[in-house]
Amino acid sequence: MLRFYKNFFFKNPHKFLKKKFSKFLKKRDVKKNLFANFYLRVLFELCFCSGKQVKELKLKNGLTVFLNEDNTQPTVYGAVVVKGGAKRDPKDATGIAHYLEHMFFKGTEDIGTVNYKKEKVYLDKISVLYDKRKKAKTEKERDAILKEITALTTKANEFAIPNEIDKILENMGCENVNAFTSHDAIVYFNSMPSNQIERWLEVYSNRFEKNLTNVCIKFILMDNKQFLGQ
Repeated sequence: MLRFYKNFFFKNPHKFLKKKFSKFLKKRDVKKNLFANFYLRVLFELCFCSGKQVKELKLKNGLTVFLNEDNTQPTVYGAVVVKGGAKRDPKDATGIAHYLEHMFFKGTEDIGTVNYKKEKVYLDKISVLYDKRKKAKTEKERDAILKEITALTTKANEFAIPNEIDKILENMGCENVNAFTSHDAIVYFNSMPSNQIERWLEVYSNRFEKNLTNVCIKFILMDNKQFLGQ
């Protein structure tokens, strides 16, 4: 039976997924829903290749968790799938989803900084200057504001700890720490020792709840508009 499912899946993946996991599709065409397709391919591997039962859990905060428990293994594979991706990029800021994928490795209010309270003073000033530069009418004004931003960025960087998220995960024993951006999803993933699950969840929660992407978003949006002559 397992061989039949595998053969049928690889020959007719869309029909298989629609038939076996229709409740996840919410009556959408799986061929047009790459995000659902990604989920369902993972579910297929878990259900029919690992021989384990997949549990779907809905948390109070709205997150959906797919849990495939195997107590015979000393390691755990964890992934966070974000409903983002290239198709949600603004027309005047293509590539921003992929850019933000990388920014989530940079740090948070608690990670990657020696003193966020002091660093935030400079970040707030930079944010205000980006808004001011956006409204500037001449190239001379924009260049002058950019020099101020550069000087403040140098000051803010004095409080930064490069690559601290990566170092924390590596010290926990995590392996294959990586991420990718597709057309309609941004995925962060790695494997870890089973005794590090709670710590991993803490790091990832902090990563998404207290990230420092606001200034970076303004920079990307503004510079793209100016590049396009807007």
